[in-house]
Amino acid sequence: MIDIHTHILPGIDDGAPDMEVSVAMARMAASEGVMTMVATPHACDGVYNSQKIDVINGCRELNEVLKQAGVPVEILPGQEVHLTPEVLEDIDARRVLTLNHSQYLLLELPMHVLPQYLPEMIRSIHSRHLIPIIAHPERNPALMSSMALVEELHYCGALFQVTAGSFTGLFGRGVKKSAGHLARAGLVHFLGSDAHSSTHRTPSMARGMAHMCKITGEEMFSQYDELRPIMVPVGTID
Repeated sequence: MIDIHTHILPGIDDGAPDMEVSVAMARMAASEGVMTMVATPHACDGVYNSQKIDVINGCRELNEVLKQAGVPVEILPGQEVHLTPEVLEDIDARRVLTLNHSQYLLLELPMHVLPQYLPEMIRSIHSRHLIPIIAHPERNPALMSSMALVEELHYCGALFQVTAGSFTGLFGRGVKKSAGHLARAGLVHFLGSDAHSSTHRTPSMARGMAHMCKITGEEMFSQYDELRPIMVPVGTID
């Protein structure tokens, strides 16, 4: 199992504060069958702005610690890139990381007011041979107020990553309802834990996956599970 959205790197954003917590998070993930976690610290969000080199070096260091500790989890580099008017410049200048140097870019949208240029931005990212994955759309009230916009973004080339905990009610009944709506519409392309800690916002995936299975059925779920190109990067831009 692959968790494509985590804040497991120590001391780089609002996720794991130190290496001890990072190791604890990896142990928890391994206990649920997660063998690979993509480290996606915040970038370009006005508060945290992780740098590529720091993410890559942080993954290398954490992997060494996990190996020594006997934790069977591999950490891959990435970023959760906040959508700004400058994001295309950042992509062109290779200042941001895709997921494991693949064609997939994890993109976080503003939470309350979405820019009118959003569909065009998705098209522009896609035209650069990248596939934007919109992080936790079910938790974005501005986006979930318009399923027409969700469908338009998908038509423009976006995929969607729902937080596993959203299916279990971790973020409230409204978010749970939105996650179910996306799943029934066939618009959940990836699950991620969005883990920040070993005590709250933990790297829990299993329960959320089980809830999604009940909604979509085993056949659809197996198709979701086969989306693994992040593991074998093609056409790296980094």
